[in-house]
Amino acid sequence: MAQGNLATLLKDEGKLDEALATYQDVYRVFEELGDKVNIAAVLGQISKVHMNKGNFNRAIEVQEASLDISREIGDGPGRAKGLHQLSMLYRNKEDYDRALETSKEAEALVRKLGFEHGISITLHEQGLILSQMDRPEEAFARFQESLEIKQRIGDEVGTADSLCEISKLLMDAGQIRDAIAVFTECLNVYRRLDDPVKTGSILELLGNVHELQGEYQAALEKYQQALALKRKYMPAESVALTERNIARVREKLEQEKKDQS
Repeated sequence: MAQGNLATLLKDEGKLDEALATYQDVYRVFEELGDKVNIAAVLGQISKVHMNKGNFNRAIEVQEASLDISREIGDGPGRAKGLHQLSMLYRNKEDYDRALETSKEAEALVRKLGFEHGISITLHEQGLILSQMDRPEEAFARFQESLEIKQRIGDEVGTADSLCEISKLLMDAGQIRDAIAVFTECLNVYRRLDDPVKTGSILELLGNVHELQGEYQAALEKYQQALALKRKYMPAESVALTERNIARVREKLEQEKKDQS
């Protein structure tokens, strides 16, 4: 179990080859013990590492093996988790039909088990899939149902994530004022959770919305707030993107001043 925790830390730090080797050592131990519950769990973790490495076919193969074990031993929660992970893999592979079908299977199972948190997660996943399939109305309905469950059970992180996706759909639909209101609600949740990375991302999106509206001063303020966080917590390419946004908006503000004069 200590090795498993180490592997997870390595994965989270981006040391994927080391994480994979450590998980495989853990897998061999559980295999020798015949501990099928933990074999399935470790295979699920190995699948995630392959996903992070971009090896989606291998990740699917390993996740299917994990899922087969969960089915064999009658592990309902393990099976639901495996189906959800498999759905995410198909989405990342852009096999949206299979992703949606698999997520619906996961949803049916967690509803049967009565896991409200699991229901909210699968609904959110279906929203992401349907967005990629260019079915925004269906995506909106899934995100909204997911949001209602998350708010009821007090899942603040999930609440903010669903609010973010709803905001994006509103923006794409041209409902800019509604998008700004929901983005702002989302921003407040991330600030309350003290999540600087997601706070920075939402500030960036709010800047985008204000810029689309021609509200360049408001856009500049949001971009500058985002930049301050990104310089501390995010990679250089993300910082560079915000710097380009700031430069562009400043040019628009200068042009506005010239036009007014």
